[in-house]
Amino acid sequence: MLRTTFTAALLSVGAAAVDVNAVSIGKFKITNPAFLNVEQFTGSDPFLLTTSFGIISAGKIHVTPNVTEAIKNQNLSTLKPVTLDTPSFLWPNFAKIVPESVFNDRVIVVPDGFLPPGKTNGGIYLVQIDGSDVTKTVKTVTLTHNKSGYFYHMGFWIDLNGDGRKDFLTAKCNAKAGQGKLVWYEHPAEGL
Repeated sequence: MLRTTFTAALLSVGAAAVDVNAVSIGKFKITNPAFLNVEQFTGSDPFLLTTSFGIISAGKIHVTPNVTEAIKNQNLSTLKPVTLDTPSFLWPNFAKIVPESVFNDRVIVVPDGFLPPGKTNGGIYLVQIDGSDVTKTVKTVTLTHNKSGYFYHMGFWIDLNGDGRKDFLTAKCNAKAGQGKLVWYEHPAEGL
């Protein structure tokens, strides 16, 4: 009885939500946007990190700098997304910056691949970013040994073996019951 009353009270609070009037402050274009996140490296301004993909198009990673300034000035039309200079991805999922303490550098992790035909052979990629310009890449490293038909989603940076270096823990999947795997990519002593 108490659980039912509590649930009813929560539902009635949710039903009393107030409508919010949104006001557009502009727009900018990224073709086939998918996942986005506002990120910031030490010493950089916040930037929008966006993945894009399509059934017949290659996947890309975009960085849009000056987000704070555009919002402050209420003019998003000044934003200019930059497609990072990386190899093409199949279906890049939720890209995020790697905590700088992992490699002592600016790096973005990109889990790749998904269910559509031709997009299932994914991997985990690390994109090293220039130390002074978040729109410039230094190199892209493949973290995984890609297995045909498997794709990846975001994982976690954690020191699993107590050696002081954060490893990458993630899951790979081929969308078949019982065949997904939890995988641990150990952080090598030589780093990135």
